[in-house]
Amino acid sequence: ERIAMTTRARGTTWIVGLAAGLLSLLAHASFVWQVDGQMPMRIDIATAATHSAGEPGPVDAIVPLGDGGAWLRRGSELIRLTPDLRVAARAGVALAGPMYWESQSRRLWVLAGRDLLRYDEHLLLDGAVRFDVELRGLAGSGPDAIWVATDTRLMRFQRDGQQVEAIELSSMALGDRVAGLLADTARARVWVVATSGEMVAIDVA
Repeated sequence: ERIAMTTRARGTTWIVGLAAGLLSLLAHASFVWQVDGQMPMRIDIATAATHSAGEPGPVDAIVPLGDGGAWLRRGSELIRLTPDLRVAARAGVALAGPMYWESQSRRLWVLAGRDLLRYDEHLLLDGAVRFDVELRGLAGSGPDAIWVATDTRLMRFQRDGQQVEAIELSSMALGDRVAGLLADTARARVWVVATSGEMVAIDVA
């Protein structure tokens, strides 16, 4: 199962992630997103009403939006769904991987092999940074910056692509490749998750 939930309490956003299997649930505000087989579904928590989202096809990732829409990734295709679940924009992105939507600046960040890409809400490319190694993890750091991880380094970039921080991971004995990142901006912590299942919390303050 792959589960990621977002709820709001006293102005703090909590994110809990769990990965393994065929079912994916993503909760945001009053909706839960579920992928069961080929068709993503949005469930209204208050009424239990379900609605199919987009066209059938394997979905690799969903990023829920506060208005009831979502970003979908199907292979190398990115899709923006409106609150009424119509396809508003789509773009082919070779090697597309983890995504992060920054709601204040209204920018979608995407890892694509060795590239860190930034798109606007219409999926027009707004910026790109090329690295020498594969990018493994992506997490937000407020409206003006982003965290990116390789297997050996955690880096923070401003919205214009300027690197402002770097933390070496090679000394932390993760024991395997980096599988992803989780950021707790309010507490100035970033969690690095390895493919082995090991997690390391870094106080970035």
